[in-house]
Amino acid sequence: MVEDQPYCLFVVERVTGASSKMDNGEISLSDREFEAVRNKVYDLAGISMSDAKRTLVVSRLSKIIRRLNLDTFTAYLEHLERGASADDIQEFINALTTNLTRFFREDHHFDHLNDYIGKIVNDPANPNKSRLRLWSAGCSTGQEPYTIALSLLAAHPKLKSWDFKILATDIDTDVVEKAKAGIYKAGDLSGLSPERVRLFDRDGAGNVRIPDHARSVVTFKSLNLMEPWPMRGPFDAIFCRNVAIYFNKPTQEKMFTRMGELLAAGAFLYIGHSENLNSVADKFKLVGKTVYQNKLGASARSAA
Repeated sequence: MVEDQPYCLFVVERVTGASSKMDNGEISLSDREFEAVRNKVYDLAGISMSDAKRTLVVSRLSKIIRRLNLDTFTAYLEHLERGASADDIQEFINALTTNLTRFFREDHHFDHLNDYIGKIVNDPANPNKSRLRLWSAGCSTGQEPYTIALSLLAAHPKLKSWDFKILATDIDTDVVEKAKAGIYKAGDLSGLSPERVRLFDRDGAGNVRIPDHARSVVTFKSLNLMEPWPMRGPFDAIFCRNVAIYFNKPTQEKMFTRMGELLAAGAFLYIGHSENLNSVADKFKLVGKTVYQNKLGASARSAA
């Protein structure tokens, strides 16, 4: 028995794990601190964090706070405000982003893209056109841009001789670095047809690897969508799927408007299954399941 503590309470705590918060190294988060974290990630990345993310905040940030030898979220937030390096700020952002993706996710988008690019590649009215630019915004660990590259190169071999490039960006620098490697677990191909599985190479360690011809057309960059965009376009297509769900309506409107300005006239924007462009309906036309055609944008596909 423990002195000055009822035996029954001691047993309940041991059985129910009431002391697991200390065992897990997690730090308590007050309502005020949670609100401060939400404000910080919104200011830095435009992410609107719901109450449901409280557990995620505690789990992911507690590890960083302990490593910095701090005791509270308040101390950590003060560190971010006063003495943090650029790497510290990036680590905070990386910890609070969500990265869920897979190869050929929402494959109707790739069917539409293949048909659309086929018309560009085989357009008899433009026999000298040989430039193609695509953007995967919120590329996570790379499955989306690599799927675009693999599917288009397989469907349109002419692209191997084109000036064909895919820009892939994400705010999370950790996932961008993983994407650059182009190596994935064999299980990541689970559910794909044999035809699609054959698009990948195998390595000796039981992993799958993106073939060199597909890797060579994809360029990965870290990009915060709330900051200035260095690219000029025009893009023939933009994939921005399951990104807007983390932003509030004004931020979504601003982002999609900027994307419309970078899209070639008549080009397409592909978004997530739970997203819509109602806030910018004057700029885009719905032409398929979460597939929107640009009404405005750049008019010359030959621009730099």
